Amino acid sequence: ALAVWTLTLEVGLYFRPDAGGAFALESRLAEGLTVSMLWTVYASALMFVGVRAGVAAIRWQGLALFGLATAKVFIYDLGNLQGFYRIVSSIALGVVLLIVSFLYQRSLAERTKT
Repeated sequence: ALAVWTLTLEVGLYFRPDAGGAFALESRLAEGLTVSMLWTVYASALMFVGVRAGVAAIRWQGLALFGLATAKVFIYDLGNLQGFYRIVSSIALGVVLLIVSFLYQRSLAERTKT
């Protein structure tokens, strides 16, 4: 949790070097999408490590972070997007979740076979 919090703060510092500016809205949108991608990548890493090491607690942390990232995308990020970007963002999130769930199920099936 501390690593996710720290990385999220770093993303915020990158996108907000000053308090205002002409690109404030675009900067907030880019920050929100970057945080969502960061959480998704971190959750994928947690899932991978949890499956490889056989530690259920790490897998559950990855699943919880996936849930938070998905909720954030649907509640916050998609509310700020328009038209084409909203569709592409939804499809990208769906593809990532499908790939991770496929790999998760496949690795668990291999683990139970041996």
